[in-house]
Amino acid sequence: NLELQRRRGYMETSCERYYKFFDPYPKLKKAVKPDMVARIASGPLKLLLRIGDLVLTAGKIDPMSIDKIESFDPRFDELNSRIAGKIGICVNKTSKYLNWRYLDKPFGGFDVFAASKNGILLGFIVLSITAKSDSVDGTIVDIMTDPDDRQTISALLKTAVIFFKKQGVQAIRCCMSDGRYAGVLKKFLFFKDHIKREPVMMANLDKCQDKSDIARIENWHLTYGASDELMFDSLE
Repeated sequence: NLELQRRRGYMETSCERYYKFFDPYPKLKKAVKPDMVARIASGPLKLLLRIGDLVLTAGKIDPMSIDKIESFDPRFDELNSRIAGKIGICVNKTSKYLNWRYLDKPFGGFDVFAASKNGILLGFIVLSITAKSDSVDGTIVDIMTDPDDRQTISALLKTAVIFFKKQGVQAIRCCMSDGRYAGVLKKFLFFKDHIKREPVMMANLDKCQDKSDIARIENWHLTYGASDELMFDSLE
């Protein structure tokens, strides 16, 4: 698909991707030889990462509540309207779109958590798990809240870390174009991939008046939810 889009003249840019490891061995064994060295090195790293997570996920962010949801109701339309002018360029995330994208899909596989405070919806996060031949990986598919609300971003990421840890995943991945979210990711020991970025293809820029602003990836709110990749279960 990428090559076809390149031939059609799409503008190509890319988005940062981040990884968080619970067990670094599956990744280390691909880069470190012999295997015994990878196993020995992964032990202390795993312990340090576990201690870090215990510190970061301790306590409760009060009086915020985090609940797993089974459908996106009208509260999500109100959230979408309230923060539309604060987040970057993205699809119009109405409740109808979100239900279609994540919860009404025949292949399913998404877990959605919503954050609220004093009865007001503040944001949500969408998670998925993929079992591979040599590991089980988690993906933060989507996250949406006021990008300046670091408390809610932290609460949603904390929920993701705890959820994935309970599910026994070895690593979590996500992509994020908005640096305001990325700053909180680093707090939760997500490491930026300095080797590979997620490709982003843009079409019809010549028809846009604000071409330069649209072409800047930092002006977008992009996550894996904006990609068709998850339809094919293609975690790397």
